Amino acid sequence: ATPEQVTEYQHYLEHFINGLPLQKAAIKAF
Repeated sequence: ATPEQVTEYQHYLEHFINGLPLQKAAIKAF
């Protein structure tokens, strides 16, 4: 993997992890 690909993957993981609390809150809302 190129450094660019690694950086993109890290950003993807950050967005995914940051989105988990929102997903849990949405599930509780239902």
